[in-house]
Amino acid sequence: MKPACTNGMAALAALKIYKCTKDKYYLQWGEKFYNWMHDNLRDSTGVYWNDKKIDGTVNKTTWTYNSGSMLEASLLLYEFTKKAQYLEEAKTIANGAFNHFTAANKNPAFKLHIDLPWFVTVLFRGYEALYKVDGNYQYIAAVEHDLNYAWQNARDKNGFITLSWSPKPQELEKPKRLLDEACIAELYARLSIVKQQRKKQN
Repeated sequence: MKPACTNGMAALAALKIYKCTKDKYYLQWGEKFYNWMHDNLRDSTGVYWNDKKIDGTVNKTTWTYNSGSMLEASLLLYEFTKKAQYLEEAKTIANGAFNHFTAANKNPAFKLHIDLPWFVTVLFRGYEALYKVDGNYQYIAAVEHDLNYAWQNARDKNGFITLSWSPKPQELEKPKRLLDEACIAELYARLSIVKQQRKKQN
């Protein structure tokens, strides 16, 4: 199969290498990965599905990080090419993912569906990149709201946050994964930078 997780991240990796090196080889491959994802794993709202099988069937499971990687990639392509289509695509992905994962949420304490903490962090990176272009804080505010709820309500006796960001007794007792805890520090660091930017603008 060809999964969104590797192809979306490959697009991002290629584009970030291009940003550092200005070697057009990486820009070309970034666009190739991006275009394949857009043509094969994108639904009509801009949300990205999980993978495409060898027989052509598509697994339409959705995860926050698959849309997040493509959101950030579209903004890098806009930065490098100045083509308006990439900015419009970024806005479509951002809004589509927001609506999709808002609708998927079953917890009244949250704004968004929290699939995995570090998956949500990838989506946040995309929202942060879009904020730097259009100044729309709506999407960032949703993640900030849910993160603050988790910090205030879902920490275990060691101060670690649960996998679902909810204070479920069985999750509070379980050992926590470094990957899911490290992203909490990343999210708060990124939020701090965005808030400093907002202060300067205001």
